[in-house]
Amino acid sequence: MAEEAIFCLEIQDARSRTAPAARSLHARGASNALANTSPARVHYGAALRRRQRQRRQRQRRAITDSFGELLDALATQSKVRLVVSEDFFATEREVRFGAGNDGAGGDRAGGGVVAASVVRGYVLVAIAHEHSDEMDLFVSVDGHTWAESHLPLPPGSQEDAYTVLESTRHAVLVDVLASTTGAAGSLFRSNSNGTYYTLSLEHTHRSREGLVDVERVHGVEGVLVANQVANWDHILASRLPELRTRISFDDGARWRFLQPPDRAPDGRRYGCSSDAQKTGECALHVHSVTSSRMPGRVFGSPASPGVVLAVGSVGAQLDKHPKCDTFLSRDGALTWAAVRKGPHHVQ
Repeated sequence: MAEEAIFCLEIQDARSRTAPAARSLHARGASNALANTSPARVHYGAALRRRQRQRRQRQRRAITDSFGELLDALATQSKVRLVVSEDFFATEREVRFGAGNDGAGGDRAGGGVVAASVVRGYVLVAIAHEHSDEMDLFVSVDGHTWAESHLPLPPGSQEDAYTVLESTRHAVLVDVLASTTGAAGSLFRSNSNGTYYTLSLEHTHRSREGLVDVERVHGVEGVLVANQVANWDHILASRLPELRTRISFDDGARWRFLQPPDRAPDGRRYGCSSDAQKTGECALHVHSVTSSRMPGRVFGSPASPGVVLAVGSVGAQLDKHPKCDTFLSRDGALTWAAVRKGPHHVQ
């Protein structure tokens, strides 16, 4: 990709100024949707069914100054296309994506661009279909050649939302909310050019805003911490999610439960057996970005490699935030110690 290449979302054929669509674009660490960020968390809120319902209802809403809501309004007024310039817009060209895997996507889909982002050298674009709820995810590593991503979703399911997570220069991590998976997501990991994906972790915990409890521990290469919904098949029946924390030391290839410390902050022993720790029945579970009481993340810093702080609990599932304690790891989240009673925040 050329160093001076600039991508821009452009509005075409504006007609009406009615209700903005119920979609969102969430970017952690980015000032706008096309910022070239290193750690980026981008949500392609492709709730196309909700957008169509709101178009019919014609509800008027105020447009705030956030980029995501502004893009929502623009996407409803007209179609959005992606253009690129390599001379600071002295000239520009429209990005052409091709027809996709089935010959009916990409440029032929007709719904326009939903959202776009540059993450670790990968350019990712979500494209809507004009006459259906379907959505496609296209990727490029040079800004010129585009390919539709192959996501191994269950038969008959459609992508309702994408969240692009903190990725490396070797692979993209994408959490997908599909029409057949309810309120839980599925975490996929790509090959080196971002076109083919394999399932990394099922039933990931997501918020309605597209935040996903999957975090990369900064300062330690390849370590991911994720919260998984244990009762995923029941949360649609108004049951609260039961969360269990998993950890990967190989960038999402294999997952296991967090090893609990021997003792609680007050000195009492947790008494977890090795079998209970392996099955998650007695393991450490920690809060992450979807927690409304968590002002930060699982804390790690490149300045202190291997030192990790988190708020959580030991047991079969994660407790509510006020009932949790503060835990510290000095070896990259391999082993933990309970250091403070109650939840604390470190920054």
